[in-house]
Amino acid sequence: MLSPFARRLAASGVLPPGASVLAACSGGADSVALVLGLDELRRDGLIRASVAHVHHGLRGAAADADLAAVRSLAASLGLAFHHRSGDASGEAARRRKGLEEAARFIRRQALEEMRAEAGCDVVALAHSADDQAETVLLRLLRGSGAEGLSAMPGRNGNFVRPMLAMRRSDVRAAVSAAGIGWASDETNWSPASARALVRELLGRLESSLDERVVERLCETADQLRDESAWMEAQARALLTGRLTADAGPEGLPLTRVRDADAIGAAPAPLRRRAVRMLLRDLRPAEPPPTSDAVRRAARLFEPPPRPSAALLAGLVLRRAGKDVVAGAERPWRIPSEPVLLQPGMPLRWAGGVLELGLPQSGGSALDHDDLPGRVILDAEAVAAGLLVRGRRPGDALEGRRGRRRLGELLARAGIPAAWRDAHPVVCLAPEAATIVWLAGLQADPRFRAAASSQRVVELSWIPAEPPTGAPE
Repeated sequence: MLSPFARRLAASGVLPPGASVLAACSGGADSVALVLGLDELRRDGLIRASVAHVHHGLRGAAADADLAAVRSLAASLGLAFHHRSGDASGEAARRRKGLEEAARFIRRQALEEMRAEAGCDVVALAHSADDQAETVLLRLLRGSGAEGLSAMPGRNGNFVRPMLAMRRSDVRAAVSAAGIGWASDETNWSPASARALVRELLGRLESSLDERVVERLCETADQLRDESAWMEAQARALLTGRLTADAGPEGLPLTRVRDADAIGAAPAPLRRRAVRMLLRDLRPAEPPPTSDAVRRAARLFEPPPRPSAALLAGLVLRRAGKDVVAGAERPWRIPSEPVLLQPGMPLRWAGGVLELGLPQSGGSALDHDDLPGRVILDAEAVAAGLLVRGRRPGDALEGRRGRRRLGELLARAGIPAAWRDAHPVVCLAPEAATIVWLAGLQADPRFRAAASSQRVVELSWIPAEPPTGAPE
């Protein structure tokens, strides 16, 4: 006879009858309970089951002990065991991401590989209702929209969560009743962990405000998931027929979004959702795009597009007439010689894009001179042309308070040391010795436009997000 816990797993609706299920087990209480419950279903002939574990290369001997414990659990139940090892620290450095995000990427990739290798239909994850409620609160604090607040679905591709309607206390009661121990990852309870803080907050809300707070947050996620699915369909319809493959410089593949203004004309929520979907499609192996990434990319679709390019992690988008073209970010290097800025042609430079506008009459353009990453120059003063180069020894810039070294200005602006030599220095042609603008930070006042300027040009600097890596 099945235990109440196993019956709830079977009733979750995400485990197809007769399916072959790979249980992801970290060695913690929740995933151990998942393995035990799935094994009950296996012995009752309802499913087939095996166990998988991912070693992230973190926590040293403790992680080694977790691997050994999960292997032993699988053997004691007569279940096939699969495991993969990864280097989360190396992955975080390579992808310029946080350690937690890198570990999640390694884990998902490894579990999918093991699922295919084992011939399983789905991978079962051990998330509970408490995990769902914590995720809703975390994403709310990060400014997520409806898609993010819908949190975790019961099924997402080959991944299923059969315990998503169960409270953590019920899950742990099931594993305690079986008399089997489990491992505890101390990082999950560290005061430095955002999830640990939210977990504590939920406990306080539940005890002093509303004992059903977890249930209500999960209901909110369910409602928003339904609404999000409807919006997703509308966004997909907006993109359908607009995307074509294209070839860019050096034969690199590009995606062209035709008639970008039509997307820009859609209501703001739909426009943001379509752009989010586009970014997700362009970077399927990456985590969902952040709200900031969506906001910056969406500006390219709004007439008139300002700026004309956006750099996201691993992706470059650029406005090209009525279209937006997007392609993978290439590894960047500092050119050995100064590069000439061409008016109206964005220049990819190190960790960003420089754009020199076309000359225009003075006056109203000066109203934008205080915008971040932008400077308005007197067209006559820079008529010889502008060159871009990296920092050189002894470089200094004339300012209102006298001459200051570029290294000092970059350090005061918080530019990482590894990026300072690559930060664009805009100079006067042809010798590239007279510095006009330290991109995004300070300009020589002799070249700035004034009320008396007859013709002016706008120069902008769009940095990538966020500058954590170093140039090659």
